[in-house]
Amino acid sequence: MLKNFKLYAHNFVSSCRTFFLCLSDMQFSIKNIYMVVLLWWI
Repeated sequence: MLKNFKLYAHNFVSSCRTFFLCLSDMQFSIKNIYMVVLLWWI
């Protein structure tokens, strides 16, 4: 039972980390797109 819980917790933490990495990646690309649009408009 405890072993399963540890495995579950580990999986949960790694999926959270992956999700946040994806999120920050997306924010980065959105910022880049925004900058390109701004430069294009100027």
